Amino acid sequence: MPFHGSNQYINNNYKKIQKNNSLQTLRSISSPNDRKHYNHERVSSFTFVKASLTVETALVLPIFMFAICFMMYFTEVVRIQAEIVNELYKQGKHLALYSYVYNQIECNSIIDSGKIENLVTGSLSNLYVKDQVKKELGEDYFANNNIDNGMSLILSSYIKENDMIDIIAIYKIRIPCNFFHLKNIAVIQRARIRGWIGFEGTNDSNTEEEIVYITEKGSVYHKDKSCTHINLSISYVSMDKIKNIRNKEGGKYYKCEICGDESSYRAVYITNTGNRYHSKKDCGGITRDVIAVPISQVGKRKACSRCGN
Repeated sequence: MPFHGSNQYINNNYKKIQKNNSLQTLRSISSPNDRKHYNHERVSSFTFVKASLTVETALVLPIFMFAICFMMYFTEVVRIQAEIVNELYKQGKHLALYSYVYNQIECNSIIDSGKIENLVTGSLSNLYVKDQVKKELGEDYFANNNIDNGMSLILSSYIKENDMIDIIAIYKIRIPCNFFHLKNIAVIQRARIRGWIGFEGTNDSNTEEEIVYITEKGSVYHKDKSCTHINLSISYVSMDKIKNIRNKEGGKYYKCEICGDESSYRAVYITNTGNRYHSKKDCGGITRDVIAVPISQVGKRKACSRCGN
């Protein structure tokens, strides 16, 4: 029995020692220093994630903003090109008219046509086009739109190949900021119009061909140059009376889609066969650029319903 009691005493002491060791171990794990270290690791991890997002934003945002600015400036470049090419075609039509005058004077030998010849076929054409473009767009247009050294027309030609007026404009648009070392955008634009000098037939009956009349954007050809579709009768009437006026077919007149947005006019232009009123006499809706060509050159144009039969 004494021996048995000794063993029991030893076992009880051993259990107490194990329990004390476990409590000491738990206290050591749950000590304030360990909790502080654990919290420090969590804060460090969160700070690292937040800092990485800041760095990524700093890298991506400038590139995104630069791309947006570049796209906005690209639309400005398109606007400039549209305005300039529109003026080139407009001045080309003026030269086409002068070429008709020059051709008539040259054929009839009425007066000395030296000045008109220089304007239509010589070096004065470039000066004329440049001067008219500046007048229409404004003297400071090129400087205000970052066009360096103005516009060059050195490659243009007038009444040389197939009686064509070929206006070729070359200019450079400066980019406000350096984009991958691209300082400017080189632009080449072209306006090609046939001079109004008609068509000369031949006396050879084997090669004689019917001459018809077409317009640049028309879809039909005309056998009679006095057809009312191309030879319009233009009248100038008061805006107050336009509601009561009717055309040849009894129809009303409506605002032109091209020039009808003018708000200050008191009188308008109409034709007896049309159904639109115009604030400008040179509006494309009432002007016709008539060209005489052989019937074999009308392309896919159909005969006019009035004079083509």
